[in-house]
Amino acid sequence: MKITPFILLLLILSISTFAQTDSSNIAPNTFDCEVKTNGVYYANLDKEANIYIHFHENDTVVTTSSVKDVDLASKFVNKTLGAGILFGKYFTSDRTCNLRIKAKNEYSKVKMDGIIRDDKLVLTVVNVTENTARDFVFHFHELKK
Repeated sequence: MKITPFILLLLILSISTFAQTDSSNIAPNTFDCEVKTNGVYYANLDKEANIYIHFHENDTVVTTSSVKDVDLASKFVNKTLGAGILFGKYFTSDRTCNLRIKAKNEYSKVKMDGIIRDDKLVLTVVNVTENTARDFVFHFHELKK
């Protein structure tokens, strides 16, 4: 009879643990987890510049920093420019809305990790070359035709 309360306790703990880890209890993803390729994402870097990210098909990406004028800068953040542009690949997870970017050029190398939330990206940008890291919120700006 002394073992009955112990078994009852184990039974209650196993049921409560299952209820907490059961994936059917997780609310469905209500965010758009897709990066957009018809524009640029930008975030405030300092008083004079923004960071820009432009996603392309085939999981390729370009990123750079440039002037604050988003319309002007967005014309130059593309795959055809060379100096100053970092080229790389990006990886996304539709299930968790995670995003990872790895980009480099002959002078610099960066890694970016974070999440996609509709028209925003929340990323930690790690400058591997300078061994620095900083968090940014990127907003989407659609390219004008």
